[in-house]
Amino acid sequence: MAAEESYALVADGERRLGFGKVEGWRAPGWPNTSGTKQFHLDLAVEDPEAAVEHFVSLGAMRPDHQPGEGWVVLLDPAGHPFCLTRAENWQGR
Repeated sequence: MAAEESYALVADGERRLGFGKVEGWRAPGWPNTSGTKQFHLDLAVEDPEAAVEHFVSLGAMRPDHQPGEGWVVLLDPAGHPFCLTRAENWQGR
């Protein structure tokens, strides 16, 4: 992992995920009807409700609007949405 004031990089050997600071950035909101999200993470977890509790304890928020069965949308502390689903839903993908 490398980090500076305006950039951070997380890597595990083959995969790298970089984050850059954007001056004047505003959270896109949820639901996002304007299509302004910059990225989106879908996280496959063994127990979505336990993961929700964990992420909320770290500062995430669970908005009232949810897309339906199989997914839980959370907002990070800056307001950007990300989704959780059961890992078994992604087997074979």
